[in-house]
Amino acid sequence: MTFRALLFFLLALTGTLVDPAVPASAPPPFRPAQDLPALVEGASLIIVGKIEGVKPGRVAGRGDARLEFNDVRVRVEKRLKGEAPQAITVEEVSQARRVVISPAGPPFQPGERYVLFLMRGEGDRYVPVPPRGRFYLEGGRVGPLDIEEAKFLQQIESIVQGAR
Repeated sequence: MTFRALLFFLLALTGTLVDPAVPASAPPPFRPAQDLPALVEGASLIIVGKIEGVKPGRVAGRGDARLEFNDVRVRVEKRLKGEAPQAITVEEVSQARRVVISPAGPPFQPGERYVLFLMRGEGDRYVPVPPRGRFYLEGGRVGPLDIEEAKFLQQIESIVQGAR
């Protein structure tokens, strides 16, 4: 398998499409009662965090297969599962050179708050568990789920406690 084929396979596997000729399809609706336990199980680290900054990160591949990443600095407000320092780096595919469509959502922006379901990436970086390893928090609610933040965090903590 060529590097390019491998790269596109991995991106398709994680739910990130980089080919603008491929139409994007939305993932099925997230159902917390059914989908949350698997998401918790798949994450080595779950946090509530605030985006402090976004800067260019590593580059993988060359030519048409070149893929750029951003390093997203996240201040950890609360740990729900796993161990983490006060700030971590989360990696996301950069939209600098390509059209990138991700079911996870738009690029991270400084000041935003999220619940992040993460797994180890390259080096000291983390990556969101595909395809929905991040949930936007605003005004005490969880973005597209329209659930109270406190209730969502309690559901996660209950699953984590039950898995111990």
